[in-house]
This record gives sequence, C-alpha cells and structure tokens, in this order.
Amino acid sequence: MEVYSLQTAHEVILENTQVYVMWGADILKCNQIDFKVANRGNNPYYDKYAKSNIKFITIDPQYTPIAKKLNAQWIKIRPNTDVALMLGMMHYLYTSNQYDKNFIEKYTYGFDKFLPYLLGKTEDMVEKTPSWASKITGIDEKVIKSLADTFVKNRTFLAGNWAMQRAQFGEQADWTLMVLASFIGQVGLPGGGFGFSMHYTGGGQASSGVMLPGGLAQGKNKVRVKIPASRVSDAILNPGKKIKFKGEEMVYPNIKIFYNVGCNTLGHQPDSNTLIKALRTLDTVIVHEPWWTPTAKMADIVLPSTTTLERDDISYGGSYSQDYVYAMKKVIEPLYESRNDYDVFEEMAKIVGDREWRRFTGGGKTKDERIKDFYERSDCPNYMEFDEFWEKGYVHFEPSEDAYKYVRHSDFRKDPVNNRLRTETGKIQIYSDKFASYKLDDFKGHPIWQEPTEWLGNSKAVAKFPFHVLSPHPTYRIHSQLDNCFVRKLYKVGNREPVLINSDDALKLGIKDGDTVEVFNDRGAVLAGAVVTKDIMSGVISIQEGVWYDPEDESEKRCNAGHVNVLTTNTSTSSMAQATAVNSSLANIKKVDVKPYSGIKAAVVKEML
Repeated sequence: MEVYSLQTAHEVILENTQVYVMWGADILKCNQIDFKVANRGNNPYYDKYAKSNIKFITIDPQYTPIAKKLNAQWIKIRPNTDVALMLGMMHYLYTSNQYDKNFIEKYTYGFDKFLPYLLGKTEDMVEKTPSWASKITGIDEKVIKSLADTFVKNRTFLAGNWAMQRAQFGEQADWTLMVLASFIGQVGLPGGGFGFSMHYTGGGQASSGVMLPGGLAQGKNKVRVKIPASRVSDAILNPGKKIKFKGEEMVYPNIKIFYNVGCNTLGHQPDSNTLIKALRTLDTVIVHEPWWTPTAKMADIVLPSTTTLERDDISYGGSYSQDYVYAMKKVIEPLYESRNDYDVFEEMAKIVGDREWRRFTGGGKTKDERIKDFYERSDCPNYMEFDEFWEKGYVHFEPSEDAYKYVRHSDFRKDPVNNRLRTETGKIQIYSDKFASYKLDDFKGHPIWQEPTEWLGNSKAVAKFPFHVLSPHPTYRIHSQLDNCFVRKLYKVGNREPVLINSDDALKLGIKDGDTVEVFNDRGAVLAGAVVTKDIMSGVISIQEGVWYDPEDESEKRCNAGHVNVLTTNTSTSSMAQATAVNSSLANIKKVDVKPYSGIKAAVVKEML
C-alpha cells in the first residue's frame, strides 16, 4: 500500500529536491501526535527545510502553520477540485510536449486508454485544458501552466495526503496525483516523485529496519459478512439493502447488537444525527471503553477498561522510523471497576470454550508472559535482554547510513521487471482493466473528474448553503482522544470548537473573532467559536474533527460543543470503496446569542455497594 509505505528520507529531499509541493498535506500537524508513542523526530527537519533553498508550494484551501514556516507559495484551490487541476496540468504538459514519454512507456500501463479522455474524445467529451480546469478550481489558467512548468523543469516532490480521499469520488484524487507524477517522470529519482504519508507519524524519517514486537493475533473471523467502515448507519437502518463494494455486490445483514471496542463511533462516523437514529433501533449497544464518551452514553452495557496508566504493555515509537520500543509500565492500580482489555477478552474466550481460551492466551500464559514473548520473538533481544529492557524502560535502534539515503520506488525505477509494483501489471496503473471490468458508473478504468453533489460549483446547493465545510485533523488531539481533558483550554473558543472563517466573509456576515456562531445545514447544526482569519479562502470554513458530541438540550437540535460530524454527509466516496465523503459537505453560518457553555461534563462515578 502506498499509504503506509516508507517515504523518501528527509536527508534525500534536503539534498536533491528543488520544489516541494504540499498538496493538501499538513506535514507538521499529524506528526505531533501519534497513535502510538508520540514521535517528534520530524521537527528538526522542518527547521532545516525552512533554512533550505527548496521552493515550497501549498495547494490547499487553508494556509497552514507549516506553510507559513516554510514561506510556501499558496495556491488557493476550491475544495474537491484537485483532480481537475491535475488533469489541466497533464493536458498542458502533453500538448506542450513536456511530459516524460520515456517514463510513461517504460514504467506505466494504460496511457493510450487515458489520453483520449484527457483530450476530450471519450466519457464526457470535454477536453481537459488549463482553461477548463481554471473554471472548476478557481485557479487562473496562467498559474496552472506555470505550476506545470515549474514541476517538470525542477526536481519536484509531490507530498500528497489522505484527506482528499475523504470526499465524494475522493479516490480519484490520489490516483490522479500518481498519474501526474508519471507525466513529470521523476518517480524513483532522489528528491522527486510522490509520497502520501509525509504528514503522518514520522513520514520521511529513516527506518531502523528492526523487526519489532508484534501484538495479539486477530485470529480467523468466522463471520463472513463485512460492511465498509463508513457505512455503519446505512447498514443498521437498511438490512437487506444491496450495495456495490470493491466490484462485488454485498447485502447488509440485519444488525441487532453493536459492540464498540475502544472507539468513539459517534465521534468518527459522518452525519451524527442519522447514526444516533440508527443506534436507537438496535436491541443492545455495548461499549468497551475507558472514557465516558458520547458513544458510551448511548450504551445499554458499558465495560469499563483500563487506561494505559493502569496496565503493563509494550509499544514502539515512529510508525516509519521504528527506532524505539517502550516498556509501558503500570503507574497506578486500576480504578473502580475497570479491567484490562486483555482480561475482558480472556473471560469471553473462556465462555466460548477451552480451545478458544488456549488460543487467545497462547496456551494459558499470563499477560506478563505474553509481553515477554512478543519482545523475544522480535529482533530486540539482539540489542538488549528483556529484563534489562523492562528495567530501563526502552531500547533504541539507530538507523543505518543507507536508511538515510532511502528513495521511494528507486528499486522499481532501476529495474521494473525484477522490482514489480504490487499492481495488475507490476507498473503504475494509469488504466486498470480490472477496475474497468466492474462497469461502475462512478469509478472507471482510469482517473476521471466528477462533480460532487455538494461543492462550491453547485449553484443550486450554494444558494442555500454557501460555505464548504472542511473537517481536518485536530492540532491537539488524535481524532476524538483528549477532548475530555485539559488540552481543551489551549484553543477552545468559549469552550467550543473553533470554526475558521475568512475575514471578508466574516465582515459581510457581521461575525467578529470570538463570537459564538451557528453552523448549519439540513443534517443538523453546531455551535462554534469564530476565528476570523485570512488563512482560509473565501467560501470555505473549517472545523476540526473529533469533538465530543454534546447536544444543547434534550431536543438534540444543536450540538453545543461544535462536533462537525453533525454537518457532514453520509454519502460514500464511490461504489468502489464505499468510504466516508465527509469533506464534500456544504453549510451556512450565522452569529447567534446563546447561553455560556462550560464544556463537556465529567462523568459522575459512584462506587457500587
């Protein structure tokens, strides 16, 4: 997978890259908070980037703090139109004879099937000229051509992102970015090509190459029916409904029980009001969770699990660098009735049967024994014995000199025959015969531009809801984690989640910095604190995802805390992936006078007699 693959090393970029494009990628924010142990190893590199001669360009509706730090040229793009921009650039590169013919011929498949679409001879019969792209994206035609010239004439690295995929037809964006990189022809060259994870958990850091401790095996799931992760509400409310998924037809099961483990589903799923409606139709909702989350509040049964401070465990730092393994030692004994996740699952295994219990426990081993086993089945004992590791608290692995020279896809470029990509043809798939064979209306054999239902180019929709809602990852949280603690005080506005609004838009609406505003559409409404800024383009507002849902009153008409998924669409990206399309959502905004809000209330804990 491109998403979780090792990225080109920072050292290589600093030495070779002339143009670095942050295509919707905030390379700083998501590197601050990790889903494992936080890794700040990228911070020194950002300082080096700022002092380098690299030209940084950010293509984004927002001008991010890292873009400011790197003094990046800001290309303001209308949300959800990245594919159109890329197509316009590729059309220009082709017609000006600047595209890399040799690279296309040697390393890609399907150019001949894609080109007619680019030239307006198939599908919509519209030529994808820079002028055409300009009308869709809001970017001047001259700027589009200039960008293409800059990319192809310099060693250029395209840092993609994941958020573009979280939109209707969003899969097309990352696919098209790979095709654009192929037109430029620098894939596999030092400091060139593309990467999709430079913004994520240490992307760009050199890897230790050490085999780290694994975790508990998932085992074989005997339940064959699976539903796409973002289709929870749809599946619960529509048993027996047939949908397309990955080229096949599937049927939603009749769901009666919902078992939620370590996930704030009400914080993650789109269109919160529809999800609430769905959860209330179920016979039983079970939540297995340390915190009194909005999802836990809706449960019939809560299994209180321990936090990381109340149990022994093992973890590592840096998803890509993998240069540390940590002994996560228990600090306090479990509070109240909380139990270790492992203990809960072990009890469940016992209920199923002795065989299942023995499989889960590795033959009846204790938790401490399992932790030691995981450590000793890795490369770690070659560096430090377990007892010493547990006493010291960590073991560090220094990456090799070669690791600092790593170039993504360099082996493929040197020898595409013996270093095939994991694709149908072993090459970059500009066209996929497999995808084409599915005959889907919204996912073809090659990248295409399709208008989302909700976007700023839909004049009818915009007349009612004139703002495109962005819902990026938070700065001080990872998803909904930490919204119930002191970090809220660092950035909340009136104890509510901030909403960024362009200063010109705010002036027209009479909104001032710090005002409480209502953001609303047909799906619901939220209250938020206004942050008036020039760092977001006109017609776009931004509310970070992950806020804990907290209805204003029993009517549940508005969320007091600013939970953006009250507003986001439950439309899927496409019938291929059926993923979430939250970034294709429109809304309106207005200033309101409301009662002060004190924030999420802590749970009242009563000891059982």
